[in-house]
Amino acid sequence: MFYRLAAPKPAVVRVSPMAAVSVEERLRAAALHFHSETELDKDKVVRNTVFHVDPTIRASVRFKPDYRRQAIDVMLRNVDRFESVLLEFEPSAIDEPALEDLVRLVLGESNGFLHRAPLAYVNARRA
Repeated sequence: MFYRLAAPKPAVVRVSPMAAVSVEERLRAAALHFHSETELDKDKVVRNTVFHVDPTIRASVRFKPDYRRQAIDVMLRNVDRFESVLLEFEPSAIDEPALEDLVRLVLGESNGFLHRAPLAYVNARRA
């Protein structure tokens, strides 16, 4: 399932040059589209890095069965946070109440779905 959340205009974030690399890494990890520019003072010294973040957040939920492990991996990307989260379910755990919890999570009403299975990975790294 893929969906987008959109705002009317881009977000503008000003950070110190020392923080720019970290901010850029976080934006890329979240798969957010952006461009950046440096802000110079009258003496041509870099004062800030300005990020213009696209006002659209792309989110997805992906179910992937792993027959060898007899598990279902559920990848959440930008659903409840700006990163990817992988949950590992037993096949019998994906039932109607679990799917209702998933809908509530996507709508921002409850995070019960996240408590139904152990966290397998965050940002493609083992937890």
